[in-house]
Amino acid sequence: MRRLRERDVTPSDETLSGGWSAIDQELGYEIQRYVFGRESESLRRLSADPQVAAALDLLERAKTVPELLAIAAADAVASDDTD
Repeated sequence: MRRLRERDVTPSDETLSGGWSAIDQELGYEIQRYVFGRESESLRRLSADPQVAAALDLLERAKTVPELLAIAAADAVASDDTD
């Protein structure tokens, strides 16, 4: 916040209170890229992506493509039943 204020950026208290997690996450990505490069930033973004996590979970549970498709279909049906 100090650095933002030094640059005459003063977000409202409402903006800050509602967005700290998003601000924290985005600053983390920016710092990751600045310090370690774009590839490292991309890996960090992917590790935080719930869709990527779900896809990796499916890949870990399946041994073949047909098995992967069957597990994904079964998960989709189970998800529809709980909604």
